[in-house]
Amino acid sequence: MNAPVPALADWEAATPRTVHIVLDSPRQLPGATIRVRLPAGATLEGYRDIDTLQWQADIPAGGNRLSLPVLVTGGTPEGIIRVEIEHEGARKALEFSIPPPSKDDGGASITTT
Repeated sequence: MNAPVPALADWEAATPRTVHIVLDSPRQLPGATIRVRLPAGATLEGYRDIDTLQWQADIPAGGNRLSLPVLVTGGTPEGIIRVEIEHEGARKALEFSIPPPSKDDGGASITTT
């Protein structure tokens, strides 16, 4: 299910935000699949026509920071960002709203375990 794609002018005026997510892994997860799904009105910088981005990476044990360069058109979009981690048949899904832009422009930080 794909939402209508905003016009190029909307993306050029989009508000950039860096959203930092801290993932706390109790053990190393080699070759884990990471999937990021974005709500309508949001996209990752450099991937403007893609609402789901997926890649594989080794996730070390302990705290891991994932920084997402999110572009938002028209303020804060409705919906949530969904981050899924899959490893050896196990899956964990994290969901959160995109926070409003911070005054210091340093990005928002969301800690989830």
